[in-house]
Amino acid sequence: MNSSSATQSNETERVTMTEREFAQKVGISVTTCWTLRKKNKLAHCKVGRRILYTPEHVKQFLASIEQNPKAA
Repeated sequence: MNSSSATQSNETERVTMTEREFAQKVGISVTTCWTLRKKNKLAHCKVGRRILYTPEHVKQFLASIEQNPKAA
């Protein structure tokens, strides 16, 4: 293998994150993440037995929990 192909594969960025990574990113526990997913309140992807999340899932989750203050 030449060095240019090794560099290319090392620079490949993952598009998905695990449930633990998702929970850490949005500031909730893995248990809360699991509970929300089981209640169909948290969008996710399932590949085989793996549960994965995308940056879009992060945006959707944060938008769903956003609270707008009442206008004064």
